[in-house]
Amino acid sequence: MAYQETLTFESDKPIAIELLVELADQLHQQGIEVYVANDNLWEECQKLLIEKGASHILSIRRLQEAVLPKVEDRDRRDLLVKVLGEQLQSLAPSNSLIVVDPYFLPTNLRNKTEYLDTFREIFGPIIPKIASARFITRTEYDDALYEAISRILIDLNPQMDVSHRAIIVEELRKAKLL
Repeated sequence: MAYQETLTFESDKPIAIELLVELADQLHQQGIEVYVANDNLWEECQKLLIEKGASHILSIRRLQEAVLPKVEDRDRRDLLVKVLGEQLQSLAPSNSLIVVDPYFLPTNLRNKTEYLDTFREIFGPIIPKIASARFITRTEYDDALYEAISRILIDLNPQMDVSHRAIIVEELRKAKLL
């Protein structure tokens, strides 16, 4: 059994996310896993149960986002690809996948082949399990790159429906997707 300890941080005002990310990074570098819990979660679940019933709670879908560092060297890149792939598999998408990323399908790509290989490496294991993939990016995107990614997805799952929507970054912010 692994040693486990719980630390609690309390503050009279919100703690800057940058500070929490920095703390989590420092702890992670020392081999310490960090999980963030919200004390209000239990109260929120009870309120939803009373107001909307159990079927509502059971119908809630898990959403997750991640902010990852930019990496330059090959070893760190391989680790980042592995982490991304495992995160995506842990989400276990069973029907559809929606990727909202203003930096996806960049127009200034140095190595398109490496980008496509990395995409296949990260997304490949889950693609046969899902029916549709939706990509939402900024209006400045590489259409040829989108077509290449679509071909990869269709090769991995011929029945898959693939679509893309480019929207203005301000619209992403208004919709709280960025």
